[in-house]
Parts: sequence; C-alpha cells; structure tokens
Amino acid sequence: MSQATNEGERGASAPRVDAIAPDGSPATRGADAPRSPWRKRLVLAAALVVLLGGLGLWYGVLRGPADDLGRFQGEWQVTVYGRDGGVIRVSGDTWTYVATGQERHSYRISLNPAASPREIDLAQLRPDGTPAVYTHGPQAGSPVKMHGVYSVNRDGARVVLRPGVEPRPTSLDDPGDAQTLVLRRVTK
Repeated sequence: MSQATNEGERGASAPRVDAIAPDGSPATRGADAPRSPWRKRLVLAAALVVLLGGLGLWYGVLRGPADDLGRFQGEWQVTVYGRDGGVIRVSGDTWTYVATGQERHSYRISLNPAASPREIDLAQLRPDGTPAVYTHGPQAGSPVKMHGVYSVNRDGARVVLRPGVEPRPTSLDDPGDAQTLVLRRVTK
C-alpha cells in the first residue's frame, strides 16, 4: 500500500501514517504515542508566556497604584453629614472641590502615609495656583490650610478634617467636631 493510496483512504478515524515500519507495514501514530520533545517545549513556553503576561497585567493595571496619592487620583462622590456634598477631583497633587459642575476650591494635597493614623494636609490655592494666605487676624500671612487623617482604598476613602489653626484630628472613628468626608470613587 502506498502512502498516496493511504491518504485517499484515510477518513476522520483512520490513523495517521508517518512512515513505513521495518516489517513493511505502515507505521502509525496513535493518540497515545509520545509527542516530540520540541512540541512539549513549545507548549510549555506558550503556557509560561500566558502566565507571565497575566501576572504582568495584574501587577501593572489591576493591582492599582502602590502609593496613597496614586489611590486618590480620579473623581470621588462626596458625602458630608449623610448628604451629597459634590465631587472631589484629584489630579496630580491638586484636590479640587466641584459643585454643580463648577470648580469651587482647589488645594495642594500632601499625605503622610507613615503616620498612624495616616495624615493629610490641604493647602488652599488661589485661582492662579499660588497658595492662599490669611489676610487679617493672628494668622495673617500664613497659608490657609486644613489638616486631618484619612484612609483610602481602591473604591473608597474617608477623610476627617479641621482648619489648620485647630489641632489635627487624632482618629477616623471619633472625629469630634471635625468634618468627616466619605468618598466613593466615580472615575479613576
């Protein structure tokens, strides 16, 4: 039987003829025959590439930013005293309060994630981006600031703030007379 004849006779269930066996009969390769070592290596390499690609995607994109300022980036819906308080937009180191679609106040944000609880300082900015200062009273010439404590994760944050002339809040759980902002992520 020639290989050309065998090819024509071969149906979906016929074994594949790879060569002629030493006894003259067609040598076939069944489903349980060992595969080439190169083919095994190729399959293993492809699986490794897929695994490393998935790990890279998780590490670079899905895991999210490694630092707190990175976690704050984006837009946040604000709830203050149980009511809608507008939107906070954080871009770079600028924290902007937006109400009814208009930017109201902007602040330079600085974080101290090493403190316990974590600390936040917001220095108010003028429309031209320079720091705002008190114009009269005992704080005249000093920057207008708020300071507080915070916690942040991927989709939510809590910030407890007081004016910079008052003592910094010491707890997220018992803010006393400090203002508590509950933030829910809108966009990243």
